Amino acid sequence: MNSRVNKDEIQVQDEVPVSNLQGIKDKQHWLNVFGNENDAKTLAEVFITSLKQDLNTLTAHVDNQDIEKIPPAIHKLKGAIVMLQYPPLSKVIVSTENRFNQEKETLIVRELIVELSDVIEKIKLWL
Repeated sequence: MNSRVNKDEIQVQDEVPVSNLQGIKDKQHWLNVFGNENDAKTLAEVFITSLKQDLNTLTAHVDNQDIEKIPPAIHKLKGAIVMLQYPPLSKVIVSTENRFNQEKETLIVRELIVELSDVIEKIKLWL
């Protein structure tokens, strides 16, 4: 019974963020925001580098159960996200931050890390 519940929870969690974040992974969004391919690629590369660093820091805090360091690390992610002008991604980060602050459950943060890692991998496909 527990494995069924966990599987259902994972399926629901996987379905929602993927549909919400698809646009940020597409080259066209970056072209719309930044105007031309050269700028879009340059800024995507900077974004990926910064996001990887922030995710590494966040992952370390989660792995070490440094609960007090997780909220500032999530908050820092929001700064990089603002420049992308993609509200669904901002909402995912804000939602994660709020949920973690209330529940103190690192699984919530791990889900964010997985989603953002997928964003990085999808963006790299068109760089």
